[in-house]
Amino acid sequence: MDFRLYSFNISSNYFSRGVNFIKIEILKNSLHIKIQIVLDLTGGVLGVFLMMLIPSLFVIKGRKIAEQQFIDIANNLHMGKFKRIGVPYTIVGLSALALVFNFYMFIDKNFL
Repeated sequence: MDFRLYSFNISSNYFSRGVNFIKIEILKNSLHIKIQIVLDLTGGVLGVFLMMLIPSLFVIKGRKIAEQQFIDIANNLHMGKFKRIGVPYTIVGLSALALVFNFYMFIDKNFL
């Protein structure tokens, strides 16, 4: 019985497993970077749209529709505590600043 041939097959099998393991680790790390970019984009940029920009634009649009339909804003039961005209516009401005900051941080962290 020739043991050299048998031992060569075992070592080549372990070598191919090691190479495959390294390939899998490289693929996993490259996907991790891409997933991190997606999470940064959705958390930082799209979060501002969902939490600040869209609701304040809905308030602005709702107030314009209420004025067009001659609904008295002071007697509106669905009105919030902040009845001033400038509050949604202030939030739109703050969300624009937050978007600029988040885009800057996203580009600085991932591409520079």
